[in-house]
Amino acid sequence: AMVAIVAMMTLSIITAALWIFPYLEIFKSPRPFALEIKRLVSATAALYIYADTMHDFNYYAEREVIVVLASPASVGKLLATGQSGFLLVKERDFAKLPMLPRAWVVASDHKGRMPWHLVRFNSAQETTATNNE
Repeated sequence: AMVAIVAMMTLSIITAALWIFPYLEIFKSPRPFALEIKRLVSATAALYIYADTMHDFNYYAEREVIVVLASPASVGKLLATGQSGFLLVKERDFAKLPMLPRAWVVASDHKGRMPWHLVRFNSAQETTATNNE
């Protein structure tokens, strides 16, 4: 009986490691979206992330650092500089950032628990948005 239990436990662990965990990884990994970001955002373009320090985008997008903007005020200051760049924002944080229209979203990832959006901003968009108001 002990040998059967040990064999079943070993088989269960091997099955989980080889088939179940790799299957589940596609639903929680930011890798596909990070590769899309790498394709859309040149290595020299500014890339920021809003209020999230536990992410793997810098690893998969092959960037040394992605600057974290911790508050809506820091996003507002960045937009006020007129600098062009990209910002990664979680779906739940869009309500906190009214200065970012959904029209600026250039890519989205809706897999996993928290959808992410890649927002492109530049001074021409800000001028257009201000003139339209």
